Amino acid sequence: MTILIAGGDSFTYGNELSDCTPNNASMNAWSSLLADKLGMSYSCTANAGDGNGAIARKTMTACNTLLSQGHDLAVAVMWSFPCRYEFRFNYDTQEKYSPWATITPWTHEQDEYVIKKAFKNFKQNIFDHYKDNQQTAQSTGLAAFSERFFRDVGDSEYYEIYTTFKEMVFLQDWLKQRDIPYIYTYVNTDMFKPNVPVDSSLKCVMDSLDLSCCFTNEGFFEWSKTNNFPFGATHPLEPAHTAFVDKILAFATQKLK
Repeated sequence: MTILIAGGDSFTYGNELSDCTPNNASMNAWSSLLADKLGMSYSCTANAGDGNGAIARKTMTACNTLLSQGHDLAVAVMWSFPCRYEFRFNYDTQEKYSPWATITPWTHEQDEYVIKKAFKNFKQNIFDHYKDNQQTAQSTGLAAFSERFFRDVGDSEYYEIYTTFKEMVFLQDWLKQRDIPYIYTYVNTDMFKPNVPVDSSLKCVMDSLDLSCCFTNEGFFEWSKTNNFPFGATHPLEPAHTAFVDKILAFATQKLK
């Protein structure tokens, strides 16, 4: 039986869905439901907070392991927000996959209002989780690195878009070399609507993405909000995941079967 490898962040892991735990991805997330609809078994490489570098790296690694065991594979990826960046640090970051860690603007953000305004429905336990992560980042030095990085490099729409497309093309070409069928979906699609000049370097990497394997109509997060699906604190709940699979099923069947 073909194994569907799912790459993504919390929206693919299934954060806030009823069966999701810190150690077990939800079986009600869109990617798990898609595997079931396609008659495939399922392996989730996603993790909450992952950036696009982590998504590409972990998807490739999982595929490589399963290919070496002789399995048939297909891949479904939901790319994350462009403002997340993964690095391999020279110290223990105390993150789940240390020394690998993804930083975001929240890694060093100390203004609680900035975090709270991102909540669709405020939940104290989830807010406390974000605060704990931020305090850990302060203690390890990750927050100091993040603050400097975003000040000097990361807080640039151009760099966000360039690095996002670079990771997407990187994984795309790796999968094509191994004849692994895949589809790309997105948390949001801001990277396809740049507000910065598209120079030759940016145009080159954007044009290298094979759009025939990309479901680019809408991102899952923005689509869920627009269609008024129920949310937890910051994530759409089961009805959105179910409806999203119905939305992409014909496309996924064409590309993955």
